[in-house]
Amino acid sequence: MSQDTTTTSVLLDLERSLPTGTTLIAKRFTFDSAHMLPNVPEGHKCGRVHGHTYQVKIFLRGPVDEHAAWIVDFGDLKARWKPIEERLDHHMLNELPGLENPTAERLAAWIAAEIDAGGPLADDVQVAAVEVAETPDSSAIFLPGSARTGNTLSSASRAAAPVAREAVVGAAIEDVQGRPDSRGVRLDEVGVSDVRFPITVLDRERERQATVGTLSMGVDVPAEVKGTHMSRFLEALNAHDGAFTLFTMAHLASDLRRRLGATDVRARVRFPYFVMKAAPVTGAGGIVDHDCEFDIRDHDGDVRFRLTVEAPVTTVCPCSRDISDYGAHNQRGTVRMTIDLAVDLSGQPELVWIEELIELADAKSSSPVYSVIKRPDERHVTMAGYDNPRFVEDLARDVAIAMEEDPRIAGYEVCVVNDESIHSHNAYATVRSEGWQA
Repeated sequence: MSQDTTTTSVLLDLERSLPTGTTLIAKRFTFDSAHMLPNVPEGHKCGRVHGHTYQVKIFLRGPVDEHAAWIVDFGDLKARWKPIEERLDHHMLNELPGLENPTAERLAAWIAAEIDAGGPLADDVQVAAVEVAETPDSSAIFLPGSARTGNTLSSASRAAAPVAREAVVGAAIEDVQGRPDSRGVRLDEVGVSDVRFPITVLDRERERQATVGTLSMGVDVPAEVKGTHMSRFLEALNAHDGAFTLFTMAHLASDLRRRLGATDVRARVRFPYFVMKAAPVTGAGGIVDHDCEFDIRDHDGDVRFRLTVEAPVTTVCPCSRDISDYGAHNQRGTVRMTIDLAVDLSGQPELVWIEELIELADAKSSSPVYSVIKRPDERHVTMAGYDNPRFVEDLARDVAIAMEEDPRIAGYEVCVVNDESIHSHNAYATVRSEGWQA
């Protein structure tokens, strides 16, 4: 099936799903870019860096203006496309947030979201479809559509017509969640939680680390609307392709805001992060896990970036050491560091590596925690801790001072908890930067 034949088939079915009197227009653009596909099987040719002259066809739908006799000026669509083209043309697509795995399918959905992000080009005018062709006979078509299917259709898969017919069926079923509500209560956050999903995060030493995330995603619901559409959260997540950084999560939040027509969006993912630590004397290596969280809040395009890292540490009690003839009690503790990232001039968050926060906690504690230590290491750790006693108050203050001095950190909360070894309770200390909001 050729590209033109598939396109025609898809658009005919799309046309049947649109209200009577709706017109489609289209404009074609081209750009040249390089990319590679990180998730293909080992040895696959698309896993190597290569390039395409991409053909992009953008379809708009809407009513014809009675005076101008058009849906929208083609020049306005060209102007909307220009800054998008500048980000794509002669660039490495994998480096763009949201395009870590830049297949034609992902690229078509990404372009549709970028066009929508600029607002409607005219009243009741929306993106009906975006087609991206890598070669003359291989393309993908993304249909945001009035039926809100969010499906991407690949000409190579030849699945265009059945998916488009599914959109027609969906358009005929009543949207119960979209019914009005008369109780006058705005809901601050409605969504899905405890969603387990395979993710990939940035790793300072190995570039990327595969792990498993537990997500929650929510949006505000106006007082006059009954509810939100839960399935769209998972549709957006599946389209995100599992690459998670604070940069790409901002794109996910923007996509949720677009799909659900929301003003406020919050997306969080909690995950274990693994660091190889060498024992202090023998150098024996062992993996230590750390609980981490990315937390994104998007209020009508104003984005807050928050990172949490929990690091295990050892603390030796200064009081116990000073009042005892010999020895001192020590315990394992946890330093939970939550930071709001400063934003650079381009609107992107400053980069603070997870490893940097782990190293900060280690440096301010009596001693780091290791997973593998030999007898010489154990001796070293014991004596190092004895020489460097710390109350929870000391540790919390020292970490906070270091954060105050880091221009990349706009705000912070530090909470230190000790699992007391000679008490039946724990001890904790918390410090927050001025103006901190939970």
